[in-house]
Amino acid sequence: MDEPGHPVDLKQALRNWLGEAQSPDGSLPDGIDPIDWAIERFIAYWQKPTRLAIRSLEESLHRARELCHANVSPQEIKDEIDYAFQVIGEDLRVALGLYEWNESRDE
Repeated sequence: MDEPGHPVDLKQALRNWLGEAQSPDGSLPDGIDPIDWAIERFIAYWQKPTRLAIRSLEESLHRARELCHANVSPQEIKDEIDYAFQVIGEDLRVALGLYEWNESRDE
């Protein structure tokens, strides 16, 4: 699993780290709680791509705002806003496993 995303992948990633944390074959440094270690690994798994997606989204929205004050065509502004929606749909949702098709499970 190179990238987080699909809920099945997220579950498997957490399952793997919980298994590693509780494995008799390895050992963690003294004072490290195995469950905390697994949770930290799991968070790190999706945190980086999520941060990158958020940063890209923020940059795109800043550019769209600047374009609103510049002498540019409405199409240029629309293109930047469309890019921001693309970041949400393709990067942020994927990083967090939050797809439109699985929204009903959140209710």
